[in-house]
Amino acid sequence: MKQMALIIILNTILFSTHLFAQSYPTERGATFISGTGSYSNRSGELFVPGRSGSFNSVSGNLSVNRFLVDNFYVGLGLTAMSQNEWNYSANRFGLGPQAGYVFGGADSRILPYVGVGGQYLKVQSDWFRYPEDSWDQGYEVFGSLGLIVLLRDHLGVVFQGSYHSVNLTRPDSSGLTSGNILNFQIGLVGMLYK
Repeated sequence: MKQMALIIILNTILFSTHLFAQSYPTERGATFISGTGSYSNRSGELFVPGRSGSFNSVSGNLSVNRFLVDNFYVGLGLTAMSQNEWNYSANRFGLGPQAGYVFGGADSRILPYVGVGGQYLKVQSDWFRYPEDSWDQGYEVFGSLGLIVLLRDHLGVVFQGSYHSVNLTRPDSSGLTSGNILNFQIGLVGMLYK
């Protein structure tokens, strides 16, 4: 009797999962995980005037997003960046919410999207002659445009451009210092659906 009850429960779970499974990448309940990154190395008189050496920058972004309704997603993003020039360095970490709209349907292999979000930031830098253990903190808000190109049913390449407004409070100041970033990135995206 217990085996029959177990078989009925397992069949019910499997059948209901099939009924409510997503059949395309932007359908309600589907999830996508994306990771982008960049590296740059600049050297020479133009970028490091009067000194030998180079300017290096490495950054990575990870986001997990879920479609609440068809084509509209919300998620969480994580950013890490490290820069160094000669003997100066900066490290930046961010975490925050994001939302967006993906254009495309069941038969789409190319999915343009628009997104917005914000992140809480922590930045350590010795460029401003602060002690090495001092951290700036603040926030950023951003808008992004991108394109997901599906290579296979569940794997794609993402191309993204974004504009960021960054606001930081430095340890020696009570006010915010602002700046802007225009960013272009490429990465991979995993689409989790049936």
